[in-house]
Amino acid sequence: MRFKELLEYKRDITISNFGDRLISRMHNDTTLRDWITTRQPEDSQLHDMFFDEVEQADPSQNKQYVQWIVQRFLDKSIVRYEDISSSIAEFLFKYHELKTRNRLNDPSDGAQSIPNDINQIKTKDGINAVHTEMTPRWNRMNVELKDRQEQKVLSKGKSTEVYQDEQVRVIVPEDEDAACYYGQGTQWCTASTIGQNYFNHYNNNGKLYILIPKKPEHEGEKYQLHFNDNQHMDENDNPILLGQILDVRFAGSDLIDFLMANEPSITKMIEFTPEHVLMDVVDILVKFTTDNLIPPIIEKLSEKNHVAYYDWLDEGGFLFKDSNNNVKVKDDAPKYLEFDGESKDAIERILFFVDMNRAEIMDVVDMDYDQDIHYSNDNVNYIISSKVQDAGWEEENQWIYDEVAEAIDNNITINMNYDDTNGSFKLNGFDVYAYEDNGQGYRLGGKDYT
Repeated sequence: MRFKELLEYKRDITISNFGDRLISRMHNDTTLRDWITTRQPEDSQLHDMFFDEVEQADPSQNKQYVQWIVQRFLDKSIVRYEDISSSIAEFLFKYHELKTRNRLNDPSDGAQSIPNDINQIKTKDGINAVHTEMTPRWNRMNVELKDRQEQKVLSKGKSTEVYQDEQVRVIVPEDEDAACYYGQGTQWCTASTIGQNYFNHYNNNGKLYILIPKKPEHEGEKYQLHFNDNQHMDENDNPILLGQILDVRFAGSDLIDFLMANEPSITKMIEFTPEHVLMDVVDILVKFTTDNLIPPIIEKLSEKNHVAYYDWLDEGGFLFKDSNNNVKVKDDAPKYLEFDGESKDAIERILFFVDMNRAEIMDVVDMDYDQDIHYSNDNVNYIISSKVQDAGWEEENQWIYDEVAEAIDNNITINMNYDDTNGSFKLNGFDVYAYEDNGQGYRLGGKDYT
């Protein structure tokens, strides 16, 4: 009872210190977002759910790793909530066992030392590095401790080798045993043998593909792909662009053709969208911005600075009075932007950022992928609007950037037209629609590639 009371007291203190941040982080976690939206749990329920999971993942009697798990979840070194009960639980179990047996740093290793204080491991890369260093030490200790359960040979389970060439084997595990067997040495939650294993969770929502290079570029190199959840991970459970795997790592392999035939959703990913298609979409968005978004902004600026603009025109001799003594602007008078140089620069910058090329689009895709944000080719407008908004951050005329960005994001829909006859999933073309504030929509433009 006394240990229980102490544990609850510590939990209360941690909730007091980190509770609000944990709630925010859980609401934004990709593995919890839909569940929270559907169930609408109270904050207290989320706190209990989180700490039940964390305390179970902590292998120590006095729960000495709880604070570390909390901190690493908040700073996103622990990427997903589901990792706590799987790969992190397994990581901590091995770490704690090695530490309590004084085997974290065997003098015979001659390898990188592992911190004896878990709080020195502060990043995702740090966790990966320690995991790599621990593996041979853990295996050696288990050879010596033959009575340990982990010494048992893992069952291969049921699996199918669905593809093989000179570069790579592709395995589809059909049960948890196979996922663990072929996931040995990784930090995948589907390969966990100690904490909770998530194989069934993912497998129920689509096949898992495990890619095993025949000529690994580094020890333990493996990849796991799950297309239904847009998760493409390396052996350290780090997200990696599918294009990096298929077009670069296994360049020259027919693996991409195999996957496109079996997982046609690949075609919708921006990294596999032909450059000319992306540029056709961008051209329409540039024209929409130039013709529909910029003129009302110039009109707003002109009305706001009407007096100063007319004084400037008067000084230049571009005003005159008609027969009724009304002030008129001469036909050859400079337009408003010639008067307002700062706004002109802002608009030119906006048009520059709207007119993105494929490399610039892929920079955004690559950067956001690490934040577990995935883009299809229907999201080109959002990528461009984000770039425009970022460019205007804390600029003198930030409102101009914001207005254009919001209009591109909120008022544009891109519909890619696919033909999946005979499983070909061929892109026939696309349509771009614009919507007015009143909800009325119209076809802005598009292309037919058939």
